[in-house]
Amino acid sequence: MKRDQWAFGVVRRGGVLFPDSERSEHIIRDLPYNKPVLMEARTARNMKQHNLYWALLDRVIEATGRYPNSNALSRAIKLQLGHTIEWITLDGEVRIDPDSIAVSAMPQEPFDDFFKKTTALIAEYFYAAMTDKQIADIEEMIAGHWRPAPGDGR
Repeated sequence: MKRDQWAFGVVRRGGVLFPDSERSEHIIRDLPYNKPVLMEARTARNMKQHNLYWALLDRVIEATGRYPNSNALSRAIKLQLGHTIEWITLDGEVRIDPDSIAVSAMPQEPFDDFFKKTTALIAEYFYAAMTDKQIADIEEMIAGHWRPAPGDGR
């Protein structure tokens, strides 16, 4: 199987990059040997926070039944927050769709802001339809699994 894109993590120690996991090591070993490889470096996203986003949406759906799945609720949240992309059909019609929050599409800092706004939207639009226990569970998930950056004020 020929590949022209790979995603893997590395850690810099001095002037050398080392694989950050066994998976990354395997991917690096699969890179073309003795050929130039163009690399783009960016800091890694907090996957714990990313996974928490989807877990929160699942919990909201379970509690309220208002959306068929977490992807549908995520689309609604992205539209509400204005995290959108505008495009033009071949007929010249302007359309607006939710933009991606994929790890490769959104760096950590904008995702922090998006996540904070998402938790506020969940409280504003869904808490009224939830029991005190369901709200407490969501608040505990947020407090127990994600810590805002210093100075965030949450």
